[in-house]
Amino acid sequence: MAVVSHLAEGTGVRKTARLTGVSRDTVGRILKRVGRHAREIHDRLVRDLEIPEVQMDEMWSFVGKKRQELH
Repeated sequence: MAVVSHLAEGTGVRKTARLTGVSRDTVGRILKRVGRHAREIHDRLVRDLEIPEVQMDEMWSFVGKKRQELH
């Protein structure tokens, strides 16, 4: 459970391994299993949605920032 908690908080695989005392390979296997499970739940629950509007503000600022670095 600690591995999943750390990963859910955005902690990287290596740091999660250090903090929990398990190997990076084990963290990777857990991450894959949890990811598959989350995708299955999402695909089962998120259906037939009517989306009247989508806002892309965050994506735009990220892409815009990356482009500025290239110039």
